[in-house]
Amino acid sequence: EGVAAEAVRAFLGAEATAGAAQTRGALTVRVLPFVAQPDYDKLLWACDLNVVRGEDSFVRAQWAGRPFVWHIYPQDENLHHKKLRAFLQRYAADSETLAAFSLFWNGAGGESPAAPADWAALWRRFYAEMPEIGAKAAEWQQKMALNGDLAHNLLKFACSLREANEVQSSVNL
Repeated sequence: EGVAAEAVRAFLGAEATAGAAQTRGALTVRVLPFVAQPDYDKLLWACDLNVVRGEDSFVRAQWAGRPFVWHIYPQDENLHHKKLRAFLQRYAADSETLAAFSLFWNGAGGESPAAPADWAALWRRFYAEMPEIGAKAAEWQQKMALNGDLAHNLLKFACSLREANEVQSSVNL
């Protein structure tokens, strides 16, 4: 819906309403309605490529370990382009094609953000690299998992503060 549907419509040259399906070369896009969170996670896991919009969906897509493109919400002064580039610098450091596709998808590619991309050539490159992009997505998911979950990390931090305070208190006695 909204801006995402407009971008998909522009890319495919066809309407992008819920229930619509359009094939362009080897790509088939099926536009789905909003779904509940548990179903959304299953959907992310099942798709060959996910195009996600908001920051919550962006995080869920990373956890899914599947290839994705972040269709970032626009912000004043093109701050969203800076945010996207910062993410891609880490996530797609070794995939110029993934970075280029993501940037052009978000209007941040080329010399001018308004410059049209050669979508056919860019898609062919992207599609050819899908196995590597998929492996990178799975590797990224595993790397994130090594960070642990927020609740456990907060508990560890609180315990370390408590221990530090106890040591400091015993030194001051």
